[in-house]
Amino acid sequence: MVGFFLAMMLVLLTSPHKARAEKAFGDHPGYVNDVQKEKHTIDTEVVLIDEPAELNSDARPLFDDKLTKEFKQQFEFRFGKTEIEQTLNSPGRFDEYYYYTGQTVGLQEHQAEQRRFGEYMGRRLIEHHADQWAKSNPDLKQVYELKDTMTNLNVEVKQGYKMDVRYSLSGGHLDFILKNPYDWDSRIRIEGGGSETIIQVGGQVNRLWGVYNLVRFNDGIVQVIGVRRLTSALSLSLTGSLDSKEEGQLVKQDLFLVGFTYAN
Repeated sequence: MVGFFLAMMLVLLTSPHKARAEKAFGDHPGYVNDVQKEKHTIDTEVVLIDEPAELNSDARPLFDDKLTKEFKQQFEFRFGKTEIEQTLNSPGRFDEYYYYTGQTVGLQEHQAEQRRFGEYMGRRLIEHHADQWAKSNPDLKQVYELKDTMTNLNVEVKQGYKMDVRYSLSGGHLDFILKNPYDWDSRIRIEGGGSETIIQVGGQVNRLWGVYNLVRFNDGIVQVIGVRRLTSALSLSLTGSLDSKEEGQLVKQDLFLVGFTYAN
């Protein structure tokens, strides 16, 4: 008799818990008792949130058009005017080039030059934004004007022509730029310490063709480059390079390069 009562009490105690457990299983939103049905379920509920409000910020962009153009031009001076020339001057991962002058260009040397260019970009970025901040700050405006006077000089040589002399504190180079009505880039650049003197004259001849001439005196490199736009995204470049010296930092070869560039 005692065993019967104990068995009945055990059934009464466990049955409600089991019933509650079965009832609770699958009641939570997103859970189902039978997962086989779940693959046929089409969920149509979409949680909508408010569209974020536009940020009203007067913060300047990190890279503006002036900096972008300057970095692109400096990169071309260091690594080649056209993309095909930049590719040729870049050693492969395990390559090492030995030229008849005895110069060896390897991956580490190329990476060191890339690192120096990155350091220049960092210095120029800080200088540019410091100039913008000082220009808009009444307490520092005179300091900026003094710095601008010391690093920039404008001389009008004749009507429509103006000579700009600019010294870059970040890059350590000095530019003599001849502004002209044809909007051609005509400049003489003296790299830091006189390591190289570069003359560049060139620009767009018409809507399709651009012609550029570069002379590197220390390296003895003379280049004539033609760039033709084929489509809105595809362009053709023709580069003729003549080497007149056996010493210097660039590739010691007379070259004629044909390259295609796709920029979408």
